[in-house]
Amino acid sequence: MQCLTISQYIINERLTRNPALMWPTLEKLCKAGKARSIGVSNWTIEKLDELLASVEIKPVVNQIEIHPYFPNTELIQYCLLKGILPVHMSFIPIALTPD
Repeated sequence: MQCLTISQYIINERLTRNPALMWPTLEKLCKAGKARSIGVSNWTIEKLDELLASVEIKPVVNQIEIHPYFPNTELIQYCLLKGILPVHMSFIPIALTPD
C-alpha cells in the first residue's frame, strides 16, 4: 500500500485551544516523513510563545490576516524573529468599486 505524504499541516488556533495535546502527534508525523512541515493559522504572539516553550519542531508558517487596514506589523516582526514565516491569508476577494 502506497503511503501519502502531506506537504504541510496547518492548525487553526480556534480549533485547538490546547496545542500541547496535539502538537506531539504532528511532530511524530514530521519525524516519520508523513508531513514535510507543520504550520499554524491565526496564532497570536501569546499563543506562539506558549507553543514554542514546549515543542521540538516549531511551526514553519503562521497564516495571518494582513492588509492595508490591518498591517499586523508586531506579529509579523515576532514571527520573523522566531524563524516562522508569516503568510498572508485573504478572507475577502478584491472587490470592484461601482462606476
